[in-house]
Parts: sequence; C-alpha cells; structure tokens
Amino acid sequence: MSYRLHISTCITSAIFLVTGLLPTSAFATVDASIKLTGPPAVRQMGDSTRLFDALALDNTDDVRRFYIEHKFKPAWFGNSGLQEYAQELLEFIDHARLEGLVLTTHQREILQRIRQTPLIRLQRAQQDILLTDLFMSLARFAAQGQMDPRTIDREWHYERPQIDTVETLQRALDDRDIIGTLAALLPQHQSYRQLAKVLASYTQLAQAGGWPVLSLAGVSLAYGHAGEEIILLRQRLRLSGDLAADVPDEHVYDYELEQAVKEFQRRHGLVADGVVGQQTRKALHASVADRIAQIRLNLERWRWLPRDLGERHIRVNMAGFELQVHDNGQVPLSMRVIVGKAKRKTPVFSRDMNYLVFNPYWNVPNKLAREDLIPHILQDPEYFLRKKIRVLTSWGSDAEELDPATVDWSAYRDRKYLPFKFRQDPGERNSLGRVKFMLPNPYSVYLHDTPSRRLFDRPVRTFSSGCVRLENPVALASYVMGEQWQEKDILGIIRSNKNRALALPEPIPVHMLYQTVWVDQEGTVQFRADVYNKDELLTAALPGEHKFAVNNESEKTAISHDPLSLLQN
Repeated sequence: MSYRLHISTCITSAIFLVTGLLPTSAFATVDASIKLTGPPAVRQMGDSTRLFDALALDNTDDVRRFYIEHKFKPAWFGNSGLQEYAQELLEFIDHARLEGLVLTTHQREILQRIRQTPLIRLQRAQQDILLTDLFMSLARFAAQGQMDPRTIDREWHYERPQIDTVETLQRALDDRDIIGTLAALLPQHQSYRQLAKVLASYTQLAQAGGWPVLSLAGVSLAYGHAGEEIILLRQRLRLSGDLAADVPDEHVYDYELEQAVKEFQRRHGLVADGVVGQQTRKALHASVADRIAQIRLNLERWRWLPRDLGERHIRVNMAGFELQVHDNGQVPLSMRVIVGKAKRKTPVFSRDMNYLVFNPYWNVPNKLAREDLIPHILQDPEYFLRKKIRVLTSWGSDAEELDPATVDWSAYRDRKYLPFKFRQDPGERNSLGRVKFMLPNPYSVYLHDTPSRRLFDRPVRTFSSGCVRLENPVALASYVMGEQWQEKDILGIIRSNKNRALALPEPIPVHMLYQTVWVDQEGTVQFRADVYNKDELLTAALPGEHKFAVNNESEKTAISHDPLSLLQN
C-alpha cells in the first residue's frame, strides 16, 4: 500500500487544522514576541515560554527539548517556505485512519469549527511548532497506541513500547522521510497488517452503503423457512463474504443458505448449527460501522504489545478461547482452551515457559480453598476423599496430615485465612490433569491439562480460576520438548503416575492476549464476543470517534470523515 496520497488543498489551511482554535488574544501575545521577515526566526522561541504555553501543545516538554537541541532552527520551513516533506506529515493523517488511529476530541472539535470559521494566517514560527507537536503525537500513537491500557485495565501487564519523539523527529528530518519514519513505528507483525487490511476493506464497504442488519426481535430461521427476511439474510451474508456473490435473492432458506449461516457462525464463535437463533441474530444485527469500531480497538491493542514476539512463540487469545503455536510465520499447532471466569479473569501478560511438571500435585491457593473447597465440603462430607485432596497443617516436610472428618468446617465458612493447606494428589481426577506448563509469573497463572473435557465443546469457555486449561496438552508437551520427544514418550511418563519436572530444551515465550477480531491462518476474519468487557472499557476511554451509529443511513457519513477533505472550503 502506498503511503503517499495526493493533496491539492492549501497547506496553510492544513496547518490551521492542527493548531486548535486559540483565542485571538493568545495569538496577539505570541505575535508581539515574534517578528518574522523571510524565513521564520525560530531561534527567538528560546526567549519566551509564552509561545509554547499559548499554543496548548500535547508534547510541550519534548517540543521544547527538540528546538533546544535543534538550536532553534525551523524544522519544517526553508527560505522558500514549507519544505516538501512537511506535506507528508499531513498525508500520514489520512493513512493513520486506515491503521485505526483517529483524531482526538480536541482535533475533532477543530474540524467541526473549521467549516464555518474564516482561516487565519499564522506566523511561521507558530506553524513550525505546531507541525512538530503533531509529528510527536502521531509518532507516539503509532509506536505505543493512543492511550495507556493500564489506566483502564488492571489485568493488563505488558509494558508499552518506548519511544523518544525528539530522536525520532530528528531522524525523520535527516532522512527527509516523514511517512516512512512514522510507518516504521507501527507494528509490523503479520497479524497486525492483516487486520489493517480488513479495516480498509470494511471501510470501503461502509462507504458503499454497508450491509443490512437483521432485527433482534425476529423469529428463529432455519432450513425450509420462507419469507421476506430470508432475502435480507442473503444480502447480509453476501456482503460479508459468507454467501457466494452469484447466489440469487430467493425467499426460501435452502441448503446453500444454511451452509453460509454455518460459516458465519464459525467466524463469530457461535454454535454452527445453521439456525438463526437469538445469538446469531445478535451477531447479524451488528452493522459495518460496529465491526469497524471493533477492528480499531484490536489494532490499538496490537500497538500496546512488544514489537518482537519471538520467531517461535505461543499465543493464548482469551477472547477467542484458543492457543496457537507460531513458528517462523507458520502455525504448526493450535487448540481450544478454557480461561478464567469473569470474576477471575486470566491476566494479559508475557512470560517464558521454561519447564513442565508431569503428574502434578495441586497445592490449592488459600483464596480458592476458601471460596471453592469449603462450600463443597460443607455440602458433601466425602468431597475431599473422592477428589483425593489431603488436608495438611503446613507445606513443610514435617507437616501433619489431618482427617477431614475431624474438622468442623462450618467454623471456617467466613474465614479470610485458613489454618490448613490443601493438596490434591496426582491422578486422573487432579484438577491440573496430567501435565502443567510453567511460565513463572507473579500472577500464579500457568497452562495445564484438565479432567473436565466436556467443557471444550462449549462456545464460550470461561470456567477456570485464572489459569489456562488445554484441549491437547500432550501435543503441546511434545512440541515444546523438542524433536527428541514423541507423544509416546510423553504418554509413558504420564502412565508412570510419578510426579516429575522436566526443563525445556529452550525457553519459549508465551503471550497472553485479548483479541476480539483477528485474521486466522486461512485468511478468514474472525469476530468474537467481548467476554471480559474490555472492548467496552476501551471504547469509552479512547480519544476520537470510535463509536459509530448502527443505522445504515449514517454509516457512510460516519466512516468517511476524512480530515483533509474538510479543508476544501
């Protein structure tokens, strides 16, 4: 995709776009301290802090540091006016929308006012400062996202990528490559680039009128049904690529339409039964604008992540309930997973997996013992015996084992701390299954097997206490242990029923992620429900226009607000 877009608008108007509508008195104060003839005398900025303060910059300290290091020379102007590369900065605003980056509320207010406000010719020194400030904002947005996720998500534990905007600007000016420098700050992961392409495609679809949405109040639709809503359903699925483009608009729910509905359901993490029930209707009710907003949120999350995930790594997507092994651009192994309940969410973090434990003991954390085990034993006095859970006085080698029947468990119903330790022996009923994958972290989260296999058939799999349960732990163990370990070797260790720890030949990074939209290895875009309400929180917190109207009549207007096109007054 070319980053260079043709612009025929007045550059002075474009600069005014990014300044903000400052009071006339503010400009009068600044103008009195700056006298310009020919090239802007930016060196005089060092004599007055009023200029920086009056312009209400987003990056005041970095802008000031840049001009000090730049010896107060203009960054964007030469003897004959604006440098050619200054126009590239404004072109990148156009491109940034296709990366899911939108203007801040302050900038959108400027866009609304600029249509009805006479343009003001600013002093060149002011223009130079404002362009510098804009570059730094765009550089930060590209490098680390538009906001700090930790301000809204206490389960987010990644450090955002760091950036020195002064050094970045200086490099861009030295290379005379503004667009290339900014574009290089964006994630280069294949997954990010694929998602950005989906955003561009959906944006075009929205500008063409979007797709029809099904009512939430309709009846279930299935094979053999007939009616006008069937035609609407066909149109909807054709535009999203689930139904072939050459299929006619018939009013009968036939086999071909049923298969298209199943494909739509698979792409949205629903039970693929071919019936348009309540959950499928809800997904079909989402407009193109709704999906564009969701894509933008997930592109923002990608900008929060490290740029290097490792050529060989493991991703666990909580929203998609899936684990994938990535190895040099390929996905040799994937499986379904179970993640934390809404009240015990699996955190978002990254750590190296470095050893496995076969036939593990389960040392029950105090909180889980208090909230889960005590209620069970009160209801079923044989619970600990059936589950092979032992009650100990401590974790020490000299710990005494107690008979559960001798303890008055009702006395500990409301205790915050229990004077006992609980350990489940290895075996088929062990809550950790036969193998656990250790990635030491402060959140006590790891990957493990589970005896509750039936839960993997559920479309929404939020059943754990925070750890990640694996559908096929033997396959993952064989992969991470290397070529010298076959599945039969892993099964041999498991059948021994002996507790055993083995170090990995080489640590492998594990990235716990939350992605409600992604492109799978077949190139198909996948959407999932916001099971942890993280999309909702991010939508409310992000600057800019991330919420779009869901009615189709407004989609084209909402999507096509191009900041540069508004300058043609």
